[in-house]
Amino acid sequence: LGDVYKRQPFTYTPSRYEEEIIAVTKHPKTIAYLGMSLDGYIADTAEGMTWLEEVKGQGDNGYGAFYDSISSVVMGRRTYDWLIKQDLETFPYQDKDCYLLSSQPVELEKSVRLASSARLLLANLKENSKQDIWIVGGGLLISKLIQEGLLDCLQVMIAPFLLGDGVPLFTALDCPYRLKLTDCRRHGQFVELFYQIRSHSIRE
Repeated sequence: LGDVYKRQPFTYTPSRYEEEIIAVTKHPKTIAYLGMSLDGYIADTAEGMTWLEEVKGQGDNGYGAFYDSISSVVMGRRTYDWLIKQDLETFPYQDKDCYLLSSQPVELEKSVRLASSARLLLANLKENSKQDIWIVGGGLLISKLIQEGLLDCLQVMIAPFLLGDGVPLFTALDCPYRLKLTDCRRHGQFVELFYQIRSHSIRE
């Protein structure tokens, strides 16, 4: 059998989809990582997330390992404003490169930098970062990045809650998008789903 392999060397040509996977894994990835109710909401109607604290998890549910794997944090204006309203003693991401995507001027925490173009910012971070880039939220920013082909992965912690109404994760996507499930983990009553986002919508 070894002689057969020597006479007929195997040549493997990856498919277009496999080439997309290889391209994503070679460089830092943009990852939307967040908790969500089973019916697709990331916050309740009052923009609260205390319902997540009612779910019995396991340890830190993998948050520490994820946080150690990123070098940059990017968020939209609504998420940033929500963080500021929490009146925290210290800004939670001050040990990372943190960016706010907004076209409007805003008073910033000293550890946060303002950026107006998602495409330029993420291209620069991918070029210069050694670790992945966390897209904190919110849903409007995540949906926009998906539509512009700028989000590589979706990592969602599903809580066993049906909120019925609230702030949705996905907002007005322009068409269906195909995802690939790459992993699934259980943390107590949470289920963590890992998806790779195809670089093309189903329409294309």
